[in-house]
Amino acid sequence: PKVLLLDATHSVNSYRWPLFIILVQNEYGMGVPVCFMVSSASTENEIHLFLKSFYNFIGAAHFDARAIMVDCDVAEINAINNFASQNNLSTVPILCFFHVLQAIERWMHQHHISSDVMEKVKSVINVARFSRTAENFEKCWSDLHHYLDQHNKIELGKYLENNWFKREWAERWS
Repeated sequence: PKVLLLDATHSVNSYRWPLFIILVQNEYGMGVPVCFMVSSASTENEIHLFLKSFYNFIGAAHFDARAIMVDCDVAEINAINNFASQNNLSTVPILCFFHVLQAIERWMHQHHISSDVMEKVKSVINVARFSRTAENFEKCWSDLHHYLDQHNKIELGKYLENNWFKREWAERWS
């Protein structure tokens, strides 16, 4: 498969350890779990070991993933980057848009952002998501940044710019 999905569910046993899953998409568009790992930690090293074990199991000749979709977990992203680098692969992490939007919404709720500003942010992000060119994406960001400045939401603008509106990440929203 060209895209793998990597996800974790936490607290699945009495020790509250995470369960990591690698999924592939079948011909019907459904996710099919193909590899599992239960670990006492969810650090970059453990995730890297999981990816390496999967890679070794299926064999380099059969590993053709161009991307691994993850939520917004930094350890997962770093593990994918290191795994790809160490194995001379062009595999890159891509971010699940659902989780991107969920993280942004969570941040806005925690910082008591008004519902009208939240709706504007979500609307612009949804438009930016489907930008076909870097120029269109940057225009969405510029318009949103201007809107946030006008509404004195400088902190929100910085959060979005530092975490989500970097070109290298926006190109990897899925």
